[in-house]
Amino acid sequence: MNCTQSEAPYNEFHQLINQEKELLCLLESMKDSINNDWAQINILLNEQVPEDMPAEEKNNMLKVRNADLIRMFESYQSMSDDIKEKLTETEKRDQEMGAQIINLKKELKRIESERMIFFEKSVEESDEKTLNELRALRKKTLNADCH
Repeated sequence: MNCTQSEAPYNEFHQLINQEKELLCLLESMKDSINNDWAQINILLNEQVPEDMPAEEKNNMLKVRNADLIRMFESYQSMSDDIKEKLTETEKRDQEMGAQIINLKKELKRIESERMIFFEKSVEESDEKTLNELRALRKKTLNADCH
């Protein structure tokens, strides 16, 4: 199927914004996943902190989302090997996701650059109505819920 001259900008632009939305949704999903992992670690830590641990220290320990800092708390040494293992697993997933997020953000920047080049070209070649439709299409796509 061949695109008409007026459909071509929409198809190219739609492809770019769909890629952008897909990456944004993936980033959101990854963030939710690692936040859930840390929330689970905090539940486990909370169950095993000593009863006589000062409240401020306990709150500080449970707010930290950094395995090395958690390990620095004196009470960590008395926790079960199961919790220590789960903390190490979460730390590893967090680090892996951090590396993936860096790459995804680089990809987002690349897409943004392509979109800006496309839009600059469209400004020269299209009328105001088409430009407004492209802007509206991007806004609608990016505001849609992630699935």
